[in-house]
Amino acid sequence: SNIVTCKIYGNEGGEVNLIPGIFELKYYESILQDSVKVTLIYVDSKGSINDTTVLEGLPLVGQERVEIEIVDNVDGKKKVTLYVNSVHPQYNDYNKQMVALDLVSKEYILNEQVRVRKRYDGKLSDHVRRILTDAPPFGLQTQKNIDIEQTVNLYNFLGNNKKPLYVCTWLSKKSIPSTGGGKGETAGYFFFETDSGFKYKSIDSLMKQEPKTKLIYNTSTDSGGAKIPPGYDGKILDYNVDSAVSNISKKMKMGLFNTKIVKFDPFTCYYEIINKQSSDSYETGGKKLPKLNDKEFPNKENNAATKTSYVLIDTGSLPTGNTEQQIKKSQSKNLEESDIINQSTMRYNNLFSSKASITIPGLFKLSAGDTIFIDSPKIENSENADVNQQYGGKYLISDICHYITQRETYTSANLVRESFGRQV
Repeated sequence: SNIVTCKIYGNEGGEVNLIPGIFELKYYESILQDSVKVTLIYVDSKGSINDTTVLEGLPLVGQERVEIEIVDNVDGKKKVTLYVNSVHPQYNDYNKQMVALDLVSKEYILNEQVRVRKRYDGKLSDHVRRILTDAPPFGLQTQKNIDIEQTVNLYNFLGNNKKPLYVCTWLSKKSIPSTGGGKGETAGYFFFETDSGFKYKSIDSLMKQEPKTKLIYNTSTDSGGAKIPPGYDGKILDYNVDSAVSNISKKMKMGLFNTKIVKFDPFTCYYEIINKQSSDSYETGGKKLPKLNDKEFPNKENNAATKTSYVLIDTGSLPTGNTEQQIKKSQSKNLEESDIINQSTMRYNNLFSSKASITIPGLFKLSAGDTIFIDSPKIENSENADVNQQYGGKYLISDICHYITQRETYTSANLVRESFGRQV
């Protein structure tokens, strides 16, 4: 790989090219993280700027703008503008020192200055767009690309002085997509950032994507790519199944298989208990969802719910329209909890049922939220072993790190999916 650009701009003026002193660069993305993050370690020597170090001469105090562009040897690249969030001197002697910089996006820092104080009516996906694009002090006014998947449900709410990125993540748990069975069958979005901008995507649409690359793990050498089997794009250097079978008792506590919601309407004293089982209409990476021992551990009875949620129905809360229209809607529900809470709880937990981690040669075209296809040999008594039919197949990248030093470049990723069985 090559670090094309790595410039830091002082808050009081001046700029420094950090490339000659870079010791290590780690670039992070995650579907559970609302900002791209970079950890940069460089050698800070005297004479870098104004006959002294960058730390003293610029000086480094926080919020400095840093422009970074990295490319790999197959035309993949990452180009971002980040800001210094923290500075950590690592080691120093009389003429040089090691400094680590934690870099984050502009919106991540601006999030501490902005508060959501407006009323929002309509689709949840439209609320997220407004929060990201409105001007401060009510929004982040981002200039980045925004990839938002439309929700099918509506929700009216007041910002109540909460932070913008928190509100976007909070709304994601209440959002219903049109894919994967839609309303009543699935719910749950992820709000995250990659080098291409902010994304607000449903779990089902993420799992529906075509794989960005197809990789295989075996013990043979690839001879610079010459011996990679047909149908694959590259080799996995290190492969580990973190969780072939999820922690069943823990998953049950979190409501993966069977949940219950207890609803109470203080307006009418209406009381209802709704049981919900995990749906089989999800968009999945593998062939099928896990099959449990229903004979000895029945989970279909009404009293088999392992997680209970209690909800006060907000009847008549924040209806839209003029006074007359609001009176007509005074007995309407603001949010259909029975179509969302149980479904999103199960869908989030379900996604992380099967986990794996891989390390490959640097491949910068991969981002958090992409899907990839992986294979490994089946463990059997045969000279020509087949691929593993249980754990191979399509996975979603939940976390990814691109690691660069002067001598080597690797990409490490955590992979998740809700199902088992290799599905071509």
